[in-house]
Amino acid sequence: MPGPRLVWVGFHSEGVPALRAVLESGANLVGLITLNEKGLARRSASVDFKSLLGESDVPVYEVSNI
Repeated sequence: MPGPRLVWVGFHSEGVPALRAVLESGANLVGLITLNEKGLARRSASVDFKSLLGESDVPVYEVSNI
C-alpha cells in the first residue's frame, strides 16, 4: 500500500530543510502551494520553493495569500 499523499504549503526559508527531507524520503508529494512572485516580494525570508522541486513533475499552485 502506498504512503500518504502530501501537499506542501509554504514560502518561508525555515521550511526549506523540512521540504528537502520530504523530497529525499521519497514521500508521495502531489502538490506545492506557495506565494506568487508579488506575495514573495512582500514577505521577509521568503523562498522560491519551486526551485527546490528541480525536475520533478509536482504541480505548483501559486497564490497571493497564505
